[in-house]
Order: sequence, then structure tokens, then C-alpha cells
Amino acid sequence: MAEKFVAIYDKEIVWPASVTPNGYNDFPEPFREISVDEYIHVTGSQIGYFRVFRQILDLDIFKCVKNCDITIYGSFAIAIVYPNDWKCNNIKGEYHIKYKDKLRYFYIGCKHHYKEVATSGNCMHRYKCFNCGHEYTVDSSG
Repeated sequence: MAEKFVAIYDKEIVWPASVTPNGYNDFPEPFREISVDEYIHVTGSQIGYFRVFRQILDLDIFKCVKNCDITIYGSFAIAIVYPNDWKCNNIKGEYHIKYKDKLRYFYIGCKHHYKEVATSGNCMHRYKCFNCGHEYTVDSSG
């Protein structure tokens, strides 16, 4: 499947409800670093709704400005932070980017922990996330 990139205005980007997008050079919150394996598991074959490019300024976890590619998947987002130190190798006519440090992956959004908070009749169940307060209702009548 081919991706098509089109320019849009900031106001058109729909961030997940549990995410605070912050400024252009800040990292969205809440976030946590994840492994390559978790990145592959979480993104799987999903297609993101929006992609945002940022240059992240001096957070505690970074030592300088870093390039950051954020893909929004609906209820969460994934960020890839690229190292500054890289070189391009020409191997038999093919160019390969070689990073000195590893790419870093971040999960942006709440890692929901839902618990049932109410039942209405036999089939309406309301659940609430105790991390961010998000609620949803399920009709289990079939």
C-alpha cells in the first residue's frame, strides 16, 4: 500500500484524547520509551492517521536537538527519535545510512488500565481508565 503525504494545518491534526501535544519543539506527553520489539508489536500492520515531524529541544533524556517523527494511530502515537551522529556508506553503488547510536522509540499516550465501574441492567457495562479517566460503555446484549 502506498502512502500519500499532503500538507495540512496544525488544527486538522487529531491527537489522542490522553495526549497533550505541547509546542513545536517539545515532546508530547505522556510518553515512555519502548523497545524495538514493542514498537513492532504495537504498530504491526496499522496505518497511522497523521505524521508529525518535530525537532525536539533539550529534554532530560536528550543531550541536544533531535529529529523526531511522530505517527498518530488514533488512541496513541509512536515517536521515533533519530540520533544526530550518522554517516552515509556507499556499498557497491547502494547508499546506506549508518547511525552511531540506536534509534529510540517512544509510546505517546496513556497505557490504559480499565476497570468496570458500573452496570446498567444485565448488558450495559461502563469501564473507566484509572490512569487518565477515559470512560467507555459496552452493550453486551449481542
